[in-house]
Amino acid sequence: QAELTLCCMLANAAYESIAKGDKDKLKGHSAFEFLRHTRNAASHRNVWHFFPNEPSTHAEWNKIVLDESRKGDLNPLQNHACFYGTLQPADLLYLLRDVERLLI
Repeated sequence: QAELTLCCMLANAAYESIAKGDKDKLKGHSAFEFLRHTRNAASHRNVWHFFPNEPSTHAEWNKIVLDESRKGDLNPLQNHACFYGTLQPADLLYLLRDVERLLI
């Protein structure tokens, strides 16, 4: 449980630490969009949660695709575990590395 809580906290803190201007630059990039959805899952008790209009753009990282044509409850990941489901804790570190590289 501690690892899960730390993953959720890190996903939230990392996403929120990105400056608005940088978020604007990265908006629409598939890895950044994947981070945004991961952060949302971390904020919703570690479950993927897509609003009826989400995912709004293509989100993909490490061969995991969040299909933008399957929105809300039609998305196969809806209400499934993010960490210890779709992702493992170490995946978050690699995802953050990849997003950081986009900022350089």
